[in-house]
Parts: sequence; structure tokens; C-alpha cells
Amino acid sequence: MPNRVGSLVISEVYAPGTFVAELRYNFHMYFELYNNSDRTVFLDGLTFGRSDLIDIAAPVASCAESARFRKDPDGIWAVFLHRFPGSGGEYPLVPGDAVVVALDAIDHSVVDPRFPDLSNADFELLGSGDVDNPAVPNLVEIGLRSWPHGHGMLFYNGHSLFIANEVDTASLQRTVWNLSSGDSPMVRVPDTDLIDVMWTEDDDALQDQRYERCDGVVHDHFDQLGGGYLRHGVELTLSVQRIRLPGTAGASGHLQDTNVSAVDLSKGPISPGTIR
Repeated sequence: MPNRVGSLVISEVYAPGTFVAELRYNFHMYFELYNNSDRTVFLDGLTFGRSDLIDIAAPVASCAESARFRKDPDGIWAVFLHRFPGSGGEYPLVPGDAVVVALDAIDHSVVDPRFPDLSNADFELLGSGDVDNPAVPNLVEIGLRSWPHGHGMLFYNGHSLFIANEVDTASLQRTVWNLSSGDSPMVRVPDTDLIDVMWTEDDDALQDQRYERCDGVVHDHFDQLGGGYLRHGVELTLSVQRIRLPGTAGASGHLQDTNVSAVDLSKGPISPGTIR
């Protein structure tokens, strides 16, 4: 069961879709993992991914057509996945400590001063067209296909992100979803392998007017309601962050984890590697 108290959690996500000088620039994204338990955990081999479904009806699929994948109680259906490096004991994370995983581990503030310097990130995603930072270990793509732009998987608000145990993609249950835009193969990451799930949701009134909202991205026992509410491409200095449990303080305080992102998450100034 994911999102259990006292486990590894996704503690922060910075994923604003951004236009700079009329060019789309998305490579300053990052997410943060926090050891919310009382024992050391090892990141070696863990899987990072996102649900391939969002909670709006689109021209290619109605809410009814996507429901059997969005609301599957046995796991989360995904296309794009990454694996942490290591063979078992190379990347320990002690209780109360955090690591930052950058899309690209470079200084993005040279593009815009509101963007973070991620050159000292703990890990970075690796895609087919990336400029690799040799000082930062890579998460390698293991999904059904590479991200189209070669920078590793992008993770916008509105998607459900997850951390799972190491999985063998070839052995996962697979399906082909027939859409009007073509066949879409997906694999299911089983609920027994899921460690934490976070559903970051847009605050987008225009999108609400254009599309029908579906009843969630994932099954309710993974996450019941999305939260965070970053305004797409506007709040460039803010991120979605997991709040502290009441009464906890300091670097080793526990974070709230109730399976309801709407109450577990808030937004605040970007703080990669620092738990507020």
C-alpha cells in the first residue's frame, strides 16, 4: 500500500510549464525525495514514474474510456519510467535526509534568475539527447519509449508521480490502449511495489471550462484528491511541497502522508534539498 506513514516520500516537486523569451523551457524541473521513516533506506534500483493518465476528458479519450486504467486498484499504468543507479548498497538515505533529482543538473538561473541552480543535485534524469553532468549520477530511462525531446521524462502538474521498488519492465502486465490518435502501450506498476504516490494538480480555471473533469488520476487508495495548485507557467519561484506533521520540527521532522494530496501538499518558495 503506498503513502504509508514512515516511508520514503516525494517531498517536493517543481514543474512549472514555462515560456521564456517566447521559447518553451522546461528543463529546470526537479523533484525531491525524503526519508520519512526511522531507518536508513537505499535508493539503489528504485523506480520513478508517472501515471500516463490525467483527470480530464480529452478528444482522444472520454472519462469513461480511461476509467479502467485511471481507477485500477491493482496498480498504476505508465509509459515513462526511470531507474535509480546502484546495485544494492551504494545510495543510502538516512532518516530525515532528502535528495534532489533534477531533470537536467545544470544552473538554470542563467536562463532566468527565478529558476534554480541544480548543478549540485544528487541525481539527474538521463535521456537520449541530454547534456550530461558527469558529476551527478543518472536515473536511466527504462520505460516503453524514450521521452520525445531527449531530456528524460517531464512531469507536469496534473500527473500522478510515484516511487516504486525496482521493477522489470519486460515482466510487468502490459496492454495496448486503442485511441483515436493511435495505439498506446502501457505497463502496470503493481500496488505491491508502490512506495509513495503524489498527485500534483493544476489550478487552471480555463482548463476546467474546456474539458470535463474525470474522477481522479489513480485509484482512491493510492491518492484520493490532487493538490498543490500551482498556476501553470506563472508561479515560477514556487513548488509543490509536502507539509510537516503538526508538532514536528527540525531537519528530521516527519511529513504528512495521508493518501490525499489535497491536504498533504502546499506551495512555497522552491527549496531543493531543504525541508521547510
